[in-house]
Amino acid sequence: MDSNTTADSVLISTLHDQERREQRGVTKVTQQEARRYGMTEHAKNGRIKYTYAGHVFIYDPRSNRAITSWKTENDQMYKNSSYVKKKKEYTSGTRFEKPIMIHKSQEHEVDHVEESHDSITVQVQAQKDKWKSHTVIVVDMSGSMREDDVNGARCRSDGVWTTLARVFVKQQLEAGTCSLHDVVSVVTMQQTARVVVECEPMDWVLYNKLVSFREVSMHPIALLSLHH
Repeated sequence: MDSNTTADSVLISTLHDQERREQRGVTKVTQQEARRYGMTEHAKNGRIKYTYAGHVFIYDPRSNRAITSWKTENDQMYKNSSYVKKKKEYTSGTRFEKPIMIHKSQEHEVDHVEESHDSITVQVQAQKDKWKSHTVIVVDMSGSMREDDVNGARCRSDGVWTTLARVFVKQQLEAGTCSLHDVVSVVTMQQTARVVVECEPMDWVLYNKLVSFREVSMHPIALLSLHH
């Protein structure tokens, strides 16, 4: 989407948002780009927080209203970043290049396909003698992985999940170089290690799962916390 299309996209501004944009030098086009390309997180009162290209944008999806926005130098996460602590300048990331946007395979995001994947996973886990490979991937999910300094990605962790989905899984599925007996496990490392994918077969449901992990609100750590 080019800047003109983004600017023309309908987004209602509250009076508070208009005042804050004028005070902070944030354009409406920047808000639209943040909504399209930014990292998404759940905020208070059902709102969504987008972080993109040095800006934070708070949006209410129920009313399609822009609530407020600010530049990340005023955000606590940015103040704690290694770039601020080391007085470094950003030379890469979404400030310089739009991220690669990937999407789930919709035909495999239906109940019966996901249920079939779960059933096959149980069978495959019980037949280790038939495994052709077992790839164990360890992903750093510490705070530094939220740094926006990777070209083609919205942050470091986004770059990791995008690469795993596009290159490791999708390319092999499309090339026919993997089978259901090629098994994958994923472990995330934060304060503790967590197994977030355990011995699952290489298929499109696994691909969709890795794509979903790109969003902060859908990161494995966030998802697991919902069940404890």
